[in-house]
Amino acid sequence: MHIRYLPSALATASFRRDGHRRYQMSLHDSLIEKEQENLL
Repeated sequence: MHIRYLPSALATASFRRDGHRRYQMSLHDSLIEKEQENLL
């Protein structure tokens, strides 16, 4: 018998952490784009 579902709290925590990391990366990318525009 396989465990198909993670405990909801664990799944929610990992989802939040992944979403926060993606948000920080997109924010970082947009800042880099702005800096590159300023250099041009």
